[in-house]
Formats: sequence, structure tokens, C-alpha cells
Amino acid sequence: TDTYEQAWKKGYVGLERFGYYNEDYHLLQATKGEPIHGRLRNLMTEAGIPVEFSKGEAAPGQHEVNIHYTDVLDMSDQSVIFKHGAKEIAWLNGYGLSFMAKPDHTWTGSSGHLHMSLWDKAGKKALFYDAKAEPYGMSTTMRHFLGGMMKYSRELAIFWAWNVNSYKRYAVASWAPVNVVWGRDNRTTGFRVVGDGAGLHVEDRFPGGDMNSYTTYAAVVGAGLLGIEREIEPPAEYIGNGYVATGCDRMPRALHEAIRLLEQSEAAADIFGANVVAHYRNAARVAQETYDGSGHPWDRGPALERGQGEPRQTRVAARGRARAHWLRAPDDRIPAMDFGDASASAAQYKTSRTRGSTRSTRPLNPARKLFGAVLPPAPGPLRCENARR
Repeated sequence: TDTYEQAWKKGYVGLERFGYYNEDYHLLQATKGEPIHGRLRNLMTEAGIPVEFSKGEAAPGQHEVNIHYTDVLDMSDQSVIFKHGAKEIAWLNGYGLSFMAKPDHTWTGSSGHLHMSLWDKAGKKALFYDAKAEPYGMSTTMRHFLGGMMKYSRELAIFWAWNVNSYKRYAVASWAPVNVVWGRDNRTTGFRVVGDGAGLHVEDRFPGGDMNSYTTYAAVVGAGLLGIEREIEPPAEYIGNGYVATGCDRMPRALHEAIRLLEQSEAAADIFGANVVAHYRNAARVAQETYDGSGHPWDRGPALERGQGEPRQTRVAARGRARAHWLRAPDDRIPAMDFGDASASAAQYKTSRTRGSTRSTRPLNPARKLFGAVLPPAPGPLRCENARR
């Protein structure tokens, strides 16, 4: 129930959600949210977005909206208009709304599932259905389209999972898929074959609510068409819990893994062209590097107080003084280590007893102690300094 402004003032921590229990198909909680959800459906319909229905989902404050099928480019346009319009409607009514894939690791993520089918140019004949084909009436065209989608899913992931947070949604037993397997009406697999007759189609469950619909559809349709062109057969249907599948591909666990896969992808260049691939690859690198250079609440949880597990421990730098941010009175000074002058705290001078004898151990280079054999042992005498600020 926080607005965008309230969420910002909180530093996006401790956000208050609309509801406090799993509301998947829950009638009472849906009634509580109907004043805003009903307005959303009605205004979207007036704006030309044909909403079929909406329902509560598997987390507090989470809601699912289904849009009637249409041609792929029209659906891409509708997806963008819907998400932007939904945020405007939420804000105008005193709410904040997010399509973020995984706002919190304890929450169920938000998806952007794609239901895909292929028809002839006249839009009259379903090319995915063949009454004589097995299994499930899946035509050769459908099998090859599915085979291409599956084969190229990992290397094309950036085109629907474009930011660091996207990959945190891919968690076992979270309703988001992790393994590149398919099954008949199986919600634990990455690809779910549903429908009958002319309505037979594939649901791609990998895209999240944060997807860019244009690049997502381009990547998925492009992969499917490559599958038809190259006659790529999908693996056998996976029966059972897709989360525990073995011997199959798995979606990248993080953006940096997806970047490496895209760098090696020939299919991406075949679909988008080298210049487009280079642009999105660079955008992903910038996103990853920005994230890597940022501090996060999780970082401070184990490190702010406990640090390296030793009292009066400083942060370490390769050269120059290692300084700390003070959270206590400034008279509690922490020794700094100046590696440029091979200096360290007095605690680095150690004496130990071995079988009744006393021997003095050689001072350790503090960087070597913390980072392994990065630097040679510190030579000669060491001196201590106190940080003055």
C-alpha cells in the first residue's frame, strides 16, 4: 500500500504490501482489492487492452491479469501500454505497483508468461496441431518451434531477463522455472504444452514481469523459427517435478552468466544482427558493473557489525591506509594498515610456544593473510599508524 514516494523515502526497505496472506484464487482478498483492480480492468478495456480476467496470486498483494491473444506485434504494444498504464492508475489512486521480477527473496516472483502458437498467413489454420501426430497432436512444426525455443533459451536470456534482479526469480520450488524442460500442463517446467485441437500451444514460463515485450517476443519467435528452419527436435517430455530434472540445460543463475552466454551466441546474431546484440550486451554489462559497485542491505547484514569475525578489524585496501566508517564515538580508534610501507597493526607480531621453546613468527603481510598469496611476505620491520579520520 506504499506509494512510490513512500517507498523511496523508506529506501525501498520494509515496504507494506496490499494484503498479508497468499491470495491465490482467494475470493475475500480479491473483494478487498476490487476497488483498484476493477478500475484497472475497466480503464484498460476502454484503452483498447482486452483484459480477459484478473485473479489473486500466490503472494500478499500479488495479482494476475490476462490479456486476450492477438498478433505478436500488437501484443507487444499492449504489454507496454498495460504496464505503464497500470502504474499510472495505481499512483492516481494512492498505491504503488511494480512488475519487478523478485522484489524480495521471500516473496513469490512476478512472471510474464508467453502463450505462443503459429498460424498460416490468413490466420485460419493452426500450424501447431496435427490430429494424427504424437504426442498430444503436436505437429512437426510445433515440435521444431519448441525445439528452437528450448535450444536457444540460455543464450538469449538477456532479451527477456535483462537486469540483475531478473535472475533472482529463478528459484527452485518458487513457481518460476529453472530447468529447460517441457511437459504437458506441467507448471514446474520451463515450457508447458496446453490446449487441444486448434488451441494447442506452448507457454514459455521463463520471462518475468519485468520483461521488455519487444525484445522478448523477438527472441522467442526468432528461436522458434530457427528451430523450424534447422529442424531442431525438442528433448523428450519431462514427467514429474521439473525442479529436480537432471541432464538438461538450466537457466543462467545470474546476469553475468547470461552475458557470457550471449557473447558466445551465434543464434542471437542470426536473429537480431550483430549491432543489436552488441548494444544489449553492453547494456547488461553496465547493469552488472553498476550493481557490483553498489552497497546493498544484504552486504551490511553480515559485515557491518561482524566484519571479518575479529574485534577491531579494519577494511583492507591494496595500498594506502585502510579506513572504516565510524558508527561509535571517535575516541575508539582502529589501527590502519599502510601496505605501501609494508605496515600492519601490532597484532601481526606473534609469539608462539613449540614444545617448551619460544620462537618469534615472522610478521605477515596483512593483504597476504586476507587474500591468500596475492602479495609476497612483508619484509623488514613494520610500523603502526592510527587513522585520523
